[in-house]
Amino acid sequence: MGLTPVRVRGKRKAASARPPKALREQRQHPAKKSKRSLSTVMATRGSKYRPNLDTLPTEILEIILFYSSNLSLPRSSPSIGLRLSNRATLIRLLFWAFHETWHQWFGLPASKCSTPRPQVPTMQGTDCKGDYGLQTAMLKQPWATIDMILQAQQSWAKRYAHDRCYQHSVPWVDKPDELGHSQYGDPSHFDAQECFNIDFKQALKWGPFEFESAPWGGQDIHPLTRIPERLITGPWSEEQRRRLFWLARGGLVVGHDEFYMPPWETKLELLRNAVLDVTQPDLIAINCLMGRWVFQGLPGDVVRLELSNIDKRLKWGDDTDIMKRILRWTKDALWVSAG
Repeated sequence: MGLTPVRVRGKRKAASARPPKALREQRQHPAKKSKRSLSTVMATRGSKYRPNLDTLPTEILEIILFYSSNLSLPRSSPSIGLRLSNRATLIRLLFWAFHETWHQWFGLPASKCSTPRPQVPTMQGTDCKGDYGLQTAMLKQPWATIDMILQAQQSWAKRYAHDRCYQHSVPWVDKPDELGHSQYGDPSHFDAQECFNIDFKQALKWGPFEFESAPWGGQDIHPLTRIPERLITGPWSEEQRRRLFWLARGGLVVGHDEFYMPPWETKLELLRNAVLDVTQPDLIAINCLMGRWVFQGLPGDVVRLELSNIDKRLKWGDDTDIMKRILRWTKDALWVSAG
């Protein structure tokens, strides 16, 4: 006798729900992937957002500028140039460029410094610290005026030299009591603007070549640092005269055979703007720049022409005694160079 099958609800039945017809057809015939050309792919990628320097915060841009020492960075775009051209950033940049030199030589005059100052710089190196290439590039910037330099120096001194004494390195004509200012100050003595102004006013009272053979100045710049040619040739505005004096007071070296000698055209332009073509000599330019190097390498015909002009001027001109003294000194130096 066979068993009687018993039906149980839900057992051995087909699925209660079937997928839609469209979905079943899609599963049976999957769609092929579309192929795109290389130009289409590259165009799509190019349109996607990419971060660049313009999107970086100003603080990050400053760090890149300082550590790369790339002064072209502000010119890479108007936006970057605007953000990196504020006064505070530029002062910090000067601070950065001169820090090592200032830290080594702050407040040490050449005349009384126990550590010999670099006297004969060579490209093989000196015992002066600092990046002379960066300092040279900084001094060529149009915004690197004397006021900016002094403000940077003051900011640096407050941070790194607040406990160090500063001694003036420039010969004074007046007595310190008359000026109400000490040449040998305590750690709180240094004020970059005030100390510079006093030194500059004293330099205005110097006679021509008065301290030519006496060591003066300190070491605020690396001796291999080159200054803009415009400061050598002149003519000089009041700001340029002050900046030139700061550089000369800071150990400027011009016309050294072992590392840089300006071309004779530059020397001749300096001579003409400081002495030969003026009625009043620029004593700051003369005392800060003019040395025997100016007369080396001048063409013979140029020397003969200038000697002839000086002779005529001394004979027929109505120059002051100081101007005549300078002209005679220049004449003697030209004669030596011609020989």
